[in-house]
Amino acid sequence: MIFRLLHLCSGTEYSKPLSRILEPAHSLTVTHTLVDTRTALARDSDWQMLLIDIQMVQQLGEGTCEQLISSTRSLHIQCALTGTSNIPTDQLLALRLGCLGDLAMPYITSLVTAKLDTWSTISQSFRQEQQRKQELQQIQQAAILCMAHITRLRDHSTGNHTLRCQHFVRVLAEKLRSHPDFSGELIDSHTIELLSQSAALHDIGKVGIADSILQKPGSLNAAEYETMKQHTWHGYQALADAEKLLPEHTRTSTETFIRFGKQITLSHHERWDGKGYPQQLKGTQIPISARLMAVADVYDAVTSERPYQPERSHQVAVSIIQQGRDNQFDPNVVDAFLALTGLFSQTNQLLQAKFPSHEAQHQLSTDPLH
Repeated sequence: MIFRLLHLCSGTEYSKPLSRILEPAHSLTVTHTLVDTRTALARDSDWQMLLIDIQMVQQLGEGTCEQLISSTRSLHIQCALTGTSNIPTDQLLALRLGCLGDLAMPYITSLVTAKLDTWSTISQSFRQEQQRKQELQQIQQAAILCMAHITRLRDHSTGNHTLRCQHFVRVLAEKLRSHPDFSGELIDSHTIELLSQSAALHDIGKVGIADSILQKPGSLNAAEYETMKQHTWHGYQALADAEKLLPEHTRTSTETFIRFGKQITLSHHERWDGKGYPQQLKGTQIPISARLMAVADVYDAVTSERPYQPERSHQVAVSIIQQGRDNQFDPNVVDAFLALTGLFSQTNQLLQAKFPSHEAQHQLSTDPLH
């Protein structure tokens, strides 16, 4: 197998000894600057490995090299140090920087070849694992869209509300990820993506509500409203049952996704003042995911056309959410929303065009030109 290797070293004298061993059987590209290395990585992600000479670590500094190695590994390309000595400090440096290992001088052909074979196998395993994760995420997203579509078929009033809310939740979460009260939950972009995906499930419990209530064009009476409120428990129970099918003691993206889904389906109608439903949770008792969903839900409901109310303006939605600060909504989430009103307005226009209301969808589906 031919390996594609990128070697960052400070001069030809540091690359030649390794080139003599590698180039007869493998493709070796040498760079001498950080800029050229980053350019090569950005231009082509098909490298097997990035080799960094220890002289470059000493020139650039450990921090810079650690950042380079971290960004390279995010492309599923593994790294190793070259030109090291057979001393523990060099080997520990390689591990500290995030490398698989090191190639010590003087280079021994059989040892270099054996290490490259091993590292290539490890690198290939990482790539295959990432590919499996991506495929699972695509399957997960398809399942989410199917469930959201079923909800839309049952509840004609919501249209593509569930899909638009995904985007609004993501925007709020990104804004709050550095806030000390939220950073422990919104730990990284992957977690925020799982949270925003789960937001599409917030109304799936409505499939358990009778059509006479779910599709009633007018206002619900007291008894009907109490029945409608049960959609939170229906959605929560569906996801709780799904969670039971997961292997015990797993710590996977799927488990995180279902946890967010349970929180959102059950608690997105709770209020900051404790007057919501179904559990009358108050303040920080309400999960962060549900607090974000509450603002996104109301914003989209106000700015979308429903059978029982016309579409209202972005500014009306802003006013309603602002008035709900400290009673209906978490004040920190409202403050984040108010800092993003321009982005919300722009995003809403784009999403309403991409994910139109039910009435607009119906016109498109009956138009013979579509």
